[in-house]
Amino acid sequence: MSTTATTIPFLVGTTYTLGILNTLIGLISIIFPGISGQLLGLPTSPHSANFSTTATFIAAKGARDIALGFCFVVFAATQNVDGIKTMIAASVLVGAVDATLIWRYGSTERAWLLGIGTAVLAGYLLLGCMG
Repeated sequence: MSTTATTIPFLVGTTYTLGILNTLIGLISIIFPGISGQLLGLPTSPHSANFSTTATFIAAKGARDIALGFCFVVFAATQNVDGIKTMIAASVLVGAVDATLIWRYGSTERAWLLGIGTAVLAGYLLLGCMG
């Protein structure tokens, strides 16, 4: 399916949503790292052997998600379709890496959920907005 004048409003609207969600997820990760860790199925107790590693990962993930969100919003505002496609592709890569890390160090159930979400985003990229 090619990106035409009729698909651009949907693509831009979806991209605004991705931008806002990424920014909110990033802010939650930075402001409430314990909640973010629990949602990801990572050890969040200060007494956990992996707590400092988890806290570092969550902080870096939060900053990254805010940056991704900002880029999504900028590309949506400028209707930069190539930029939007690039950001979605980058988000698929990021989601796959996050799912792998969570699979290895956290909850396999949460890793599956993140992996499924990443697959949906990849499908959207391949089927919904390529052109």
